[in-house]
Amino acid sequence: MLNIKNIIKSASKMLGIEELNDLTDVELLDERAKKIVDDMLYCFNEVYQELCCDYFPLITQEKVNVSNKYLYFDNLSKDINKLYGIYDESQTSLSYDVFSNFVCFENDLQEVTVRYSYVPDWVNDITNVVECNDLGVTERMVALGVATEYCMLRGKFTESAIFDRRYKDSIECAKIPTRRMYLKHRPWF
Repeated sequence: MLNIKNIIKSASKMLGIEELNDLTDVELLDERAKKIVDDMLYCFNEVYQELCCDYFPLITQEKVNVSNKYLYFDNLSKDINKLYGIYDESQTSLSYDVFSNFVCFENDLQEVTVRYSYVPDWVNDITNVVECNDLGVTERMVALGVATEYCMLRGKFTESAIFDRRYKDSIECAKIPTRRMYLKHRPWF
């Protein structure tokens, strides 16, 4: 889980924005600080959707009714990003044709299980906590992305490039699988 308030505080520290050192009560902030928070929240949403759609997908599985050999993506509970598979009640993979807003099956079916990744909802409040599917995604990584986007938003392209390199490096490090190391059991004398 990612705490948005912590991410925004961390990004503001990276950027040297002192107005956001205390975010205990956002309503008490002055207008300039509230504008910065709104911009940072916008940047957070951009980064969060990028991470969840391009690098660390949020994957779900749900049962959906089929009508006349068609499964419409609008019938899914979340906005689909990538389809991983469709299965019948015995978990057998089904064949299908994918179109822009629906799937067509060869046979008439009643209910199927759909496994897909989805686009996360847009967050409107910094007090929210959002889900993240991968242990490699950290608040620091997201804060680097927020700092990148914020600098870009403000026209500070050199600083944005520096933060972007650090952000992309943290993504690459998180994608590398780590192996556990074990010592072979041996007698100690």
